[in-house]
Amino acid sequence: MNIRIAFEADNAAFADEPGIEVARILNDLADKFDGAGASRLTEWHGSGVYDINGNRVGGVHIGEGVQI
Repeated sequence: MNIRIAFEADNAAFADEPGIEVARILNDLADKFDGAGASRLTEWHGSGVYDINGNRVGGVHIGEGVQI
């Protein structure tokens, strides 16, 4: 199984402290994945990744055919 998390970091949420926003997004995703068994991971396929301002900046792609 492959997991690819991709997001754009070129909007206002990343302007002042981009590392902090990247960490916030990854921590948010970690919280969502926490406790999910392998059989439930595929439920997250296609989920959006959102910045602190609520803008969709990317997505989560999970599955055997997902390119990493």
